[in-house]
Amino acid sequence: MAVKVQPDVRQAIRAMASRDARRDARRMEHRRKIGKRPRGQFRQCVCLSACTCEWVELLANPFQSAPAMVHVPLGPNFPSAPISVWTKGTFSTGANSTKTGWIWAEPRAMIMSDALSVAFTDSSAAIGSFQFTGSGVTTPASNSPYTSASFSAPAASAGSLSYRLVAAGIRVRYVGTQLDMGGSLFGLSEPDHLSLLSCDTTDLRGYQQVHTADVSRKWHQVVWTPAAPDELEYSQDALELDSTHGPIGILVAAPSTTSLLYEFEVYAHFELIGKTARAKVSHSSDPVGGAAAWSAINAMRETSNSTLSAAAAMKATAEDVAQSASHVVSAMGTAAATMSGLRAAYRYFRGGDVHDLTEL
Repeated sequence: MAVKVQPDVRQAIRAMASRDARRDARRMEHRRKIGKRPRGQFRQCVCLSACTCEWVELLANPFQSAPAMVHVPLGPNFPSAPISVWTKGTFSTGANSTKTGWIWAEPRAMIMSDALSVAFTDSSAAIGSFQFTGSGVTTPASNSPYTSASFSAPAASAGSLSYRLVAAGIRVRYVGTQLDMGGSLFGLSEPDHLSLLSCDTTDLRGYQQVHTADVSRKWHQVVWTPAAPDELEYSQDALELDSTHGPIGILVAAPSTTSLLYEFEVYAHFELIGKTARAKVSHSSDPVGGAAAWSAINAMRETSNSTLSAAAAMKATAEDVAQSASHVVSAMGTAAATMSGLRAAYRYFRGGDVHDLTEL
């Protein structure tokens, strides 16, 4: 007996066939993008550890309370206590002939609430360059629960803490009236982490890495990234804003002598070790991925680290790891694994999810 198929059933069958065809087409397109593996050769697949990915993401966007497990992945890693500190508020351009306002910081000093770590101008300031003293200069304390006494020598009775800066940054945005909004913004993380003391707009323009933009209600940021190996070591130094310290800052040149208002946030994330460090957690280590991430980020800093992208940094990290791996394989003399035979499908994982970097 012949079975008569209803029109709505036929439409459902056609829809399913069309869906399967689209799915197959997507699969073929994905294969075309990553390349077909020639016979006798292999496809290189690079996976970055979760700790490396989380570190890169925090370096690119430090304006958050960091997850408890974020740390510097370069080993060996000891159990440490993570802590995030910040300073928030508003600063102003001066209602005077300088028409400038600014905020700058030494993020490593923010772990000590009694240290001079942040300075900014109010409406009475008549200072056109970064300073830590003077009329109209405010120096707020961070919300750290620790003071400089907590980081005394290990044998002292006051404590034996040591700290390491994981990530930090400054961001600002205009919050005044729409009618008065205008001017230019200059942000810089000093390439060698030298002090920005007495730097004005002319000095900032002399840096290739300076971030310039028109003032707007969008956040503009400058982030700290490690510039030397000793900045990845634990320390007990009590640092403050001075002629030696204070590497990140943002300066605003206003269009008029009207005092204009800006909101700011300064975040810093640390690891603590020592006898009195509480809530320590164990960490994993990824020396290869962490070193590759640091190299990739330093290369990106040569333009402007204020626009550091976590996705772009992780892609560059994976490419760096893949390049190193291919050199090792080539040195082993395996004919089937020469550079021409590598068809890299770079991937990284975070939280158990696998992502193709070709889609970033």
